[in-house]
Amino acid sequence: MLFFIFLSPLSLRAQQSKKQMESVKRFKEAHGTAWTIRWHPGARTPSIIYGSKTKPDQEIRSFNGDEKVSRKFLSTFRDLFKIRDVHDEWVLEKKESYAGMKYIDLAQTYRGIKVYSGSYTLSMEGDGGIRTIAGKFYPDIDISIKPKITSTHSLQKACEYLKIPASPADPQLVIYPTELGGLRYYDEMYALAYEMNLSTQEGSWHVLVDAISGDIIQSESTVCHASGNVYMKDPGNTPNLTQVTLLRPTGQSKLEGQYVRVYNHNGSSENESVTQATEPSGNFLYNAANGKLDEVNVYYHADKYFHWFVSTFGLANTNYFNIDVHYGIGWNAWANPDANPQHLRFEDGDEIKARGLSRKD
Repeated sequence: MLFFIFLSPLSLRAQQSKKQMESVKRFKEAHGTAWTIRWHPGARTPSIIYGSKTKPDQEIRSFNGDEKVSRKFLSTFRDLFKIRDVHDEWVLEKKESYAGMKYIDLAQTYRGIKVYSGSYTLSMEGDGGIRTIAGKFYPDIDISIKPKITSTHSLQKACEYLKIPASPADPQLVIYPTELGGLRYYDEMYALAYEMNLSTQEGSWHVLVDAISGDIIQSESTVCHASGNVYMKDPGNTPNLTQVTLLRPTGQSKLEGQYVRVYNHNGSSENESVTQATEPSGNFLYNAANGKLDEVNVYYHADKYFHWFVSTFGLANTNYFNIDVHYGIGWNAWANPDANPQHLRFEDGDEIKARGLSRKD
């Protein structure tokens, strides 16, 4: 069975500010009109700019030229990204070369403090011409950077929450965008937090602690083990299940990972029908008669693809996809790139009900 996914590029939207639209106009006047810009719905800043190549830049020949070209581009078109002249800065996270392309990752900072998940990856050719800019910039940050608890206190709070012995760590202040979830905030768009990684014999965790209240914003295990049965090829031709390791889960009991979160609509497009495969043991070993098998199959193959895509193109940051299986009866598969998070939906077809969802090699 073949599934076709159509992704239509997002055009410029009316919600962008006048300054942004003027900057877009200057950008296209300088570097051509064949560019596509996709926008983050919340921040209203570019999530990706692609489709052409900027003019070569002689500065690429200087020391650290690739970084200088990247910084100059973001500065020249700062209104497009809603970057302010003060407080908003960039630090180099890493740069790599692959297949003749350079990839420069710049992390966002506010008054010297890193903005959690704020970064852009710029890919450029050897002449300094930029091909893509992908990531997210969080605009209009205006909060105090003075914590009310110490880093030592934040570490104590994290250990108490996890019920683990005192663990060595080096908590660092970050600006946390509250749209990312975790502890509920009502009015604030950003929070000052301590970020830390803890490791003991019991496991490893990534923790964010509110630097004002001491509350736990987010806690995720970084050592998760999960396995599942999947179809490695089209089950119509090769109906054999293979047991695999499910990579990059952010929790052991559900099919939720760094790139993919899977839900089962059980043949309906109504949200009330949604279920989610849950296995506290981390063993998603379903047989072909179990409808949850499709959730495992989609998670494994979609996660593998997104990891390949992000790694190959040097992207520092990507949003996860919600993937719905058995989303009613109608189309085979379709995408909604306008949603936040973005959605991939697999339906059961008009006449032939899908027996399994997989890639076709």
